[in-house]
Amino acid sequence: MSPPPSTRNSVIDLLRAACVLYIVGFWHLMTYTEAFPGYHNGVTTRLTVAVLAVFMFVSGLCVAESFARSGPDARGFYRKRLLRVYPLFILACLLFLALKLANGAALLRALLLISPLWGKQPMTLWFIANLCLYYLLLPLLARQGVGSRRFWLMALGIEAVLCVAPLLSGTDNRGAIYFPAFCLGICFAGKAAPALGHWAVAALAALGVSLLAGGDPEQSLASIGLAMGVPVLVLFGTTRLLGHFSMPRLVHALAYAGFAAYLLHRVVFKLLMARLTPFAEETRLLCLLAVGVPLVFGLAWGIQRGYDYLLERRSR
Repeated sequence: MSPPPSTRNSVIDLLRAACVLYIVGFWHLMTYTEAFPGYHNGVTTRLTVAVLAVFMFVSGLCVAESFARSGPDARGFYRKRLLRVYPLFILACLLFLALKLANGAALLRALLLISPLWGKQPMTLWFIANLCLYYLLLPLLARQGVGSRRFWLMALGIEAVLCVAPLLSGTDNRGAIYFPAFCLGICFAGKAAPALGHWAVAALAALGVSLLAGGDPEQSLASIGLAMGVPVLVLFGTTRLLGHFSMPRLVHALAYAGFAAYLLHRVVFKLLMARLTPFAEETRLLCLLAVGVPLVFGLAWGIQRGYDYLLERRSR
């Protein structure tokens, strides 16, 4: 089960909650209504890349801390971490298939964790496939010595494979765009705000280069700078400004439900839209915001809590 709020990192939970709320309550929700057709633009696209990068960075940070606590037992880490996320990922893939939100071949590649390297990635669930693949790579990276030259050489080699894969296999660049953010998260595990501040100049430089580059921000490799720079600045800023404050229980609850909410929100929106088809666009938007988003997080919290209860019983 979820630990009580007092034992959770408030800043990390705030970032998780904010990232998932943005994706679920704005970026993906807007694809179900024509009320604001201009929502998809250069600014919001880059903001979305930044939000996903923050989520990936935070995931790397948290999973690195978990791996450090578990010691050198990679098998135990895989068993614990994949058991935590993979069954819910399977459930989401089955629901996507049943509702025809993605084709079976793309979902199978995602479940096999090869979609970041081969073939077209499935809508929305591509992010979880990438995240699970990065989890598999974590012990290999950590054994090189986190932050060492060997660590970064290994990361650079993996990044090269992720950059070349789209040229050979028909996949896209998103695996390469977000992997550096995950690696940075690994390196920043356990670091305090002053240590983060030393990276601020480099983060600003990387961000500036990315913003000056052209191309589609969601697919351009120039977005790697955006994906590396923003998380460092966001974590540094929120830690300095809010690190001493305790967050409302709602923030912790949203963060706790975030993974399941990301997996299942398109399923909820799809079923809800079947009831909203006769209504005007503005009414659909209002219903999605007032009913759909709370329903997503309520169901996600219940599913995550129930699944964690089953995991606890299994471990006894």
